[in-house]
Amino acid sequence: MLRTKELQEFADALAKSTYGGINNTDAVSLGVCVSCRQGVFHGVNMFTSTGFREFEMSGMCERCFDDTYGEDD
Repeated sequence: MLRTKELQEFADALAKSTYGGINNTDAVSLGVCVSCRQGVFHGVNMFTSTGFREFEMSGMCERCFDDTYGEDD
């Protein structure tokens, strides 16, 4: 997903202030969740292709995203 520089800076600042120290750009680059700080692995905290796409946008693993926003059934 392509974002404008301003939108990416806003998303990074929001994640850093919310989760304390790591922004979503760094989290995605490192392959860790901004929320639980665990590595992102299929079958552990990532289960669907939608979850992987969401991780690329938010930096949250699927488990944390679902815990925070609710599972989409």
